[in-house]
Amino acid sequence: MKKSNRFTLFASVWVFLLSMGSALVCGPAMGQDQAKDEEFVLEDVVVTSTYTETKLQETPISITAVSGEVLEERNIKSIQDLGLIIPSSAIRQQGNAWGPNAYIGMRGVDQSDFIPAFEPGVVVYVDDIFNETVVGSTLELIDLERIEALRGPQGTLFGKNAIGGAIRLISKTPQGDHTGYLQATYGDYHRLEFSGAYDFALIEDKLFTRISATSKRIDGYMDRLDYTCAMNAAGYPELAGDFPSYMRNYRMTTGDCKVGEKGGNQMDAAKVMMRYLATDKLEFNMGVDYTNILQDTQAETYLRGRDPNAGGTDGWVDQWYKDNYGVSIFPVPLDGGTTTLPTVVDIDGVEYIDALVTGSPYSVYESFEDPIFGIRWPDKIKQHYTNVFARADYDITDNIHAKFIFGYREYRQIFATVNGTPFSFNAYLIDMNHDQTSYELRLNGSALDERLDWTVGAYYYETYTHYLGHVTLGTSAIAAQMDPFWHMVFGDMPFGFDNNDQFYNDSRSVFGHGVYAITDKLSLTAGARVTDESKTFAFDHTNLFQIEKPLEYGSSHTDWKLALDYQFTDDFMAYVSASTGYRSEGANPRPWTRGQLLPAPAEELIMYEIGAKTDWFDNRLRLNLTAYQGDYDPRVIGEWASQCTNPLSDDAGEPVWGFMATCPPGTWAGDNAGGTGQFWFIYTSAPATTKGVELDLMARPLKNLTINGSLNWFDLDVDVGPGERGYIHPDYHTQAEWGWNVGADYRIEFDNGSMLIPRIDAFYQGTRNNSSLSEKPNGPDHEIPDYTLFNARLTYVSADTHWSLSLEAQNLFDKLYWTYIGSNKNQDLTDLTWSRTGDPGWPRQIGLTLRYNFF
Repeated sequence: MKKSNRFTLFASVWVFLLSMGSALVCGPAMGQDQAKDEEFVLEDVVVTSTYTETKLQETPISITAVSGEVLEERNIKSIQDLGLIIPSSAIRQQGNAWGPNAYIGMRGVDQSDFIPAFEPGVVVYVDDIFNETVVGSTLELIDLERIEALRGPQGTLFGKNAIGGAIRLISKTPQGDHTGYLQATYGDYHRLEFSGAYDFALIEDKLFTRISATSKRIDGYMDRLDYTCAMNAAGYPELAGDFPSYMRNYRMTTGDCKVGEKGGNQMDAAKVMMRYLATDKLEFNMGVDYTNILQDTQAETYLRGRDPNAGGTDGWVDQWYKDNYGVSIFPVPLDGGTTTLPTVVDIDGVEYIDALVTGSPYSVYESFEDPIFGIRWPDKIKQHYTNVFARADYDITDNIHAKFIFGYREYRQIFATVNGTPFSFNAYLIDMNHDQTSYELRLNGSALDERLDWTVGAYYYETYTHYLGHVTLGTSAIAAQMDPFWHMVFGDMPFGFDNNDQFYNDSRSVFGHGVYAITDKLSLTAGARVTDESKTFAFDHTNLFQIEKPLEYGSSHTDWKLALDYQFTDDFMAYVSASTGYRSEGANPRPWTRGQLLPAPAEELIMYEIGAKTDWFDNRLRLNLTAYQGDYDPRVIGEWASQCTNPLSDDAGEPVWGFMATCPPGTWAGDNAGGTGQFWFIYTSAPATTKGVELDLMARPLKNLTINGSLNWFDLDVDVGPGERGYIHPDYHTQAEWGWNVGADYRIEFDNGSMLIPRIDAFYQGTRNNSSLSEKPNGPDHEIPDYTLFNARLTYVSADTHWSLSLEAQNLFDKLYWTYIGSNKNQDLTDLTWSRTGDPGWPRQIGLTLRYNFF
């Protein structure tokens, strides 16, 4: 989209909002003379995003609020699925390199790296307990009252790292009413799920308990194949050479070469919530939940091998395998004849057998056996999470309420990642251990004849993360041993090292928030939060190098918010706001010298927003529209550079930008190492402007028909020019420019009181890019293609509503789509010199769910 068109779209939104306000103020709504049918209108949604209960349509914030029941109806099962329904979000599973951790972004603010040197840009809260790291954010949505997704900076009430937004998971509160459910699901890929909950009173009218549990099993949708077996079964044993087979049962004669799967999952979780009404003024809520997960690695396949003309490091690695196993990591010449294996025709005009590619998006020749070092990497991901919270609510007076919240969170995550080939070079094992404790005190109240609603509070939390594991340096280590130049640079580089990094974080903040009714229709919102934090990063890569002095870093920051909202009519409210958020200061997690252990800047964002929340036709149509623009500065990026000072020095000096860039004369590397500096991945700022438009829709045009949906447009323009650090070409999209979803269900009522409810949902994800950020993408060779997915559900509900039976289909039309896919060409459209991988999403899944409700 051209900039002029973007400006026109952005400006037209403002005009449309004003015109809607004029229409509602100056003219009667259609259908106003008709008597309201209470069963025909949309229900009011109550949210607590401002720490007080308010109606969604009267809250001047961009919010997506969805009840637990609607999440179930729409097949929204996890945090990743929320990316289908939250406007301007980018939430998806990442590839093997990032383990089971989701990529979570909103309005152009995101985070993919799981190392705790960095913190998320969109925070996830579970029952008001903040999750500090990217690890642990990939949560199942279990027995929830609702989710609230707050878009845009939420720095005043939700603190640091809410620079892009906040996602709140709110559990059901015990009522002691003896309600609950039992549910079982069976489906494709041997999917088997059991879940249930029950709410009861331990002491009548005093102590209530709600217990819930779930257990899920599903097989993977991608096969891991033994390479040697497959080559022999295909009739090309020479392509396997002497490379060993890792099959427990040698099944070459049948061609059954499957040794494992990718994408499968086993999850067990339980939650206990308790609520105690001590007096009329004092209430306690407590909860604990535990989740244990054993899953396959992420579904990622090899789509193209390396260019045999690449040379360099890959050339030395290829020679190592030829010397030891008589097999190549590169495509090999076909030399005439035909083959049933995948081929590449455009490398130097010669036809090559791309023997490391299976030819199917749902299979891969991937081994977790390392022939170089004799390591057997685990092919399963292990995770467990424990969350504990306690909350006390006390009415000090009729107008002042106090709330104290204690939270504890602990997790451990272990996973290995290999490179999608039979050879498993450059593999690593991650073992992450984390615990955190938090304390929060809030006071809420009203004053000035109830014209002012106010909240003040203080917050403290401390965390400790132990980042363990083992990393092999297969490619670099082999090259360093075999090639004289690399050996000069790296010396006797070890073939691997152990991670033993430790991270400490203390954070303290105070905040205040108020809403003042200037008139009966006009209100002013103002808030501020001051945060101070201190961090320590103790770096220890045993067997490679250690840094004796830990890095001390951290920062103080003040966030603020101002907003005006005007209630034109009971059905139309408009608002304007300006708010800030920040992402906490990080650190370089991968230094190669002592001097490179440096802080990474904190990020800041000021966002300006205008919005309207409207109900039409006697509350049968709800339209909420938002337009926003953000100044994103500092915005942190990582770029390659060379360190030109002595690698043994504590001072890294000024970087020379570019991968293995040549150091000038007068520097240590320029005078002593032939200009070859130590490579350095450095974090710096590249300011940008974000802007977008979001539309949320809900409608009930007929008594039994409900429609919901959303539409968003997003754009990011960096504020640096071509050739400058951090430049992104205007046509490059790290987050899709367009996204939408729409769904509908219809309740067919039978004479005996039972119902049949068909539902259909469609989700659209726009195109993203995968080539050089600084250059114009060259069409489909540099795209992650857009896609539209359909989910469907058909539910029968018995007359007494105790029983229901649902037939569901996810990815109804069995669409092959990619959550990530590498570039197909270099930027100049020449052939790649590196491998290409892709992460396909789930194929179609059919499932049948039986549910029984207690009440």
